[in-house]
Amino acid sequence: MSSATPASYRAFMAAAFTLCLLLTLVLVIGWRYHFHVLEHRQMVLALAAKEDQQRAASSSSHPVEKTQPGHPAPPLNSPSPGRFNGSDLPVPAKLAVEVLPLADAGLLFQEAEQVVRKYLSASAWQDRLPFVFEPERVRGLMEDYYEVQHQIDPSLGTLLDQAHYRIEDSEIVVLIYRSGRHDGRLELTLRRSLTGRLVLDWESFVGYSQKSFADLKKSRSTQPVMLRGYVTLSDHHAFEFRDAGTHLALKVASPDGADEVHAYCLRESIPGRWLLQELGGKVEGSLTKSLTLWVNYPEKAQSDSCLNLLQVRADGWLVLPAKK
Repeated sequence: MSSATPASYRAFMAAAFTLCLLLTLVLVIGWRYHFHVLEHRQMVLALAAKEDQQRAASSSSHPVEKTQPGHPAPPLNSPSPGRFNGSDLPVPAKLAVEVLPLADAGLLFQEAEQVVRKYLSASAWQDRLPFVFEPERVRGLMEDYYEVQHQIDPSLGTLLDQAHYRIEDSEIVVLIYRSGRHDGRLELTLRRSLTGRLVLDWESFVGYSQKSFADLKKSRSTQPVMLRGYVTLSDHHAFEFRDAGTHLALKVASPDGADEVHAYCLRESIPGRWLLQELGGKVEGSLTKSLTLWVNYPEKAQSDSCLNLLQVRADGWLVLPAKK
C-alpha cells in the first residue's frame, strides 16, 4: 500500500503537468491568433480610413465649376470601356484557365511589383498612363473616373500573395494586397502590353463603372450601363420587382463600399440560374463575388436603387474579349 502511494502521486503529478502544459499552449496559440486578427482588423480599418481621407480631399479639391454663357466646358475624352451588345452571352463563358508554375517566376513577380510601385508613385493620373493596359483606350476612362466621378484609387497595404495564370491567350499576373475594401484583400491584375511589358489592368484595379453609383441613381438611365461591384443575393423586393417567386434580387455594393443598388432578373433566366449557382443559392449565407454587370433602369422607375440586370459581363472585374 505504501509503495503504491508514491507511484500514484507521481502519475497524478505527470498528468497535472501535461494538462497545464496543454492549457498553456492553447492560451498562447489563442492569444497569438487573437492579436493577429486584431492587427489585421486595425490594418484594414486604417486603410479604409486612409481611403476616406483621400476621398474627402479629392472632393474638396474638385469644386463644382459653373460654365459661363457662350463658353462651353472643354470636352473630355469619351469614355468607352465597351458597348452593350444584346447578342453577347448573358453570362460569362467558361474560360480556359491554366495555372502556371511559380518556381521560376521570381523575376516576373519582381517586375510586377516594380510596375505597381511606379504606378503608385506617379503624382497625377496622366503620369500613370505608361503603366496601364491599353493606355490610349483607358485614358478617357481615367479622365472620367478622376475628373468627373471624383473617385480615388484603393489604398494598398502589405503584399499577401501572388499568382500566375494563362487565361485563354492572355498571360495574367495577380498580386494580392491587404486593403480596406471587401474582406480586407484586393487583387491587382497585370497583363502583357503589345510590346510585351507587364502593365496594370487599371479598370479591374479600381473597379471602374461607366457611372458612379451616385450618378447612376441620380440619372436613372434607361440606357445600359456597365457596373462593377460586390454582388450578394438579397431579399429586397421593390415595386417593379415585388414578386420574389419570379424575380431574383441582388445587392450590388460599390467597390469602395460607400453605396449600393439592387439589381433584378428573372429567377429562371440564364443569368438568374447562373447567379443562384455562383452565390450559393440562398439569401441566408449568400456568397459575395466581384462581378461586372450590364444594368439599366425600368421606364418610369419608382426607386433610384432598383435596376434591371441585363447581362453578367464578367466573373470578376477583369473583362476579356467577349466570346460568342
